Amino acid sequence: MRALIITVFILFTSVRVFGQKNSGFTLLAVSQGISMPTITSPINWGHGFTYNNAAVAQFYDGAILSLEYDQNENTKGSGAELGVGTGNVGLGIGYYKNDCDNCDGRVGAIAGFGMSNSFSFGLGYREEKTYSAGFLFGLGSSGQMGIAVDFRDNEDKNLKTYSYGIGYAYSASNFKFAIDASKQEDGDSSTDNSLIMLTPGLMVDGGFVRLGVSFDTYLNDKNESHDDKVWFGLGFGDNSKWNLNLYKDYSSEYSTALTFWF
Repeated sequence: MRALIITVFILFTSVRVFGQKNSGFTLLAVSQGISMPTITSPINWGHGFTYNNAAVAQFYDGAILSLEYDQNENTKGSGAELGVGTGNVGLGIGYYKNDCDNCDGRVGAIAGFGMSNSFSFGLGYREEKTYSAGFLFGLGSSGQMGIAVDFRDNEDKNLKTYSYGIGYAYSASNFKFAIDASKQEDGDSSTDNSLIMLTPGLMVDGGFVRLGVSFDTYLNDKNESHDDKVWFGLGFGDNSKWNLNLYKDYSSEYSTALTFWF
């Protein structure tokens, strides 16, 4: 109910302001990154049952480097991402390592292609054997839609996992609103395959400063194993040179990403 109230309020507000064309991506993460993915940390981090929409790699223009750090109560992690592109075709690669016991580093990569002025397609890969596909529709308008699909083949446990999500994002003169939903299914009988994660999110853009708030709620949670949660993001910077993002309860309890453009 709380998620419904928040969503209706934001939608009501959004239709009362003048819309503007979407850039296709954000500098600060909002919602689950399906309909409005972030360009500053799309490979190593995510929020939801899917990774960030891989189609965001299309918007790499020149070279972009992100340095990342996150922390939970007992573990810390760090990573880096490098992306290059023309603004219509792009490729990114990332590496992330957590200091938890028996945790190996993880390599990932995404590639994005602008198929037309309004449509983008992307592919992604993460170790071990996780494959992604992403689509963005309505680019260049005030509203755009996104679809993300992940497939993981865990041969050791003879287990295949499918994750997929869909979302809608709206851009106005000083804010962006996104609402994404994702679902995960696998062959593990102990997993609730009916669970859906729904996240409305709002990012207010003040130019040099950006503030984001998103709300996670779970539908069909038969076991009542997930709690609804609000998470936050705060960003600073000149988006043509550098950007610093700080998050609470995004990829970890605390996380930060420092991004440079070249």
